[in-house]
Amino acid sequence: MKIYFRVDFGRYIGLGHLSRCLVLADLFASKNHDVCFLHHAQEGANAEYFNGHKHEILGEGVDPTEFSSNDYNTWLGHTQDQECLQLSRFVTAPAVWIIDHYGISYVVEEYLKNHGQHVVVLDDLKRTHYADIIIDYSTGSTKEDVQKRNLYSGESLVGKEFCIASMRYAQAKKDSYAKVSKILINLGSTTAENVLKVCLALNGIFEQFNLRQVQVLFKAGRPLEFTSKNDFQFISTTSSLEKMNIETDLVIGSYGVALVERLVQQVPCINFLVVDNQKDFSAIFKNDDLHSFYGDLRPLDMTQIRELIKTELRRLNAKIIQNPKCACGIDGRGAFRILEKVEAKFGRGN
Repeated sequence: MKIYFRVDFGRYIGLGHLSRCLVLADLFASKNHDVCFLHHAQEGANAEYFNGHKHEILGEGVDPTEFSSNDYNTWLGHTQDQECLQLSRFVTAPAVWIIDHYGISYVVEEYLKNHGQHVVVLDDLKRTHYADIIIDYSTGSTKEDVQKRNLYSGESLVGKEFCIASMRYAQAKKDSYAKVSKILINLGSTTAENVLKVCLALNGIFEQFNLRQVQVLFKAGRPLEFTSKNDFQFISTTSSLEKMNIETDLVIGSYGVALVERLVQQVPCINFLVVDNQKDFSAIFKNDDLHSFYGDLRPLDMTQIRELIKTELRRLNAKIIQNPKCACGIDGRGAFRILEKVEAKFGRGN
């Protein structure tokens, strides 16, 4: 099959969209499908991210003066009708389109369907679509809920069974636990203010809990306002997040793709939402021995975050000597299930 991935990322859109598409793309490519990425030329959209896959730049991308993190209509940098025009040169033969983009909905999808294309959508915003398959593993929706949002009589793949994570995470599960001394902060594409609050909270309890090191994965580097005599390491990017997860005692992180990967690895974590579209994650994933799910990090101040982390450190340090259990039920094979569904629906030759 010819498969187009329509996804944007860069300075303004986080890497979560791209990372889960890359998991699927690598799997489809391993089955000898022809994979191509279509994206806009956003700042930070480095071609090296595409792991050797073919990719095509569509246009100038998002105008930063118009981009709004809360208005998804701005994420394309133009209208959906203009997007259809840009995609028109790729619809000369039937192909499967896997779309992971908050700025694209039924307008573009119906255009593709009307031109003989197959449409698969990754959706975690509960939007209206026109698709053969909608994959929704993070909003707590039922199949019936998703079908009501689909203007085409397509199929729905919902729930934890279809969570997308690279198999390398499932192959590197944490198998031993120690009292928390090394912490990884991975809040994704959040603000420096949120990172600063968590760093200050940990700095205030560093000696009380005998912490050894805090690593901070944040693409903007060290917040200028943060100074500490304790061991805080700021890392802008990594190609081995699964290794970092395994080697730490606790991750303080956001919801999203990286959360799914941590759950697959059974890594202890304290989880916050940092953007509005993550609000429904807690409807699926519940607290267990290894993982705690909290609400919105943004309105919390440093003192509130510190007290929350103190409570969790005490709980975890008592729990890790009692054979802790992971009850989240993610096996890391969601991408394989998606591959099987797509091949069965469209046939390998289409």
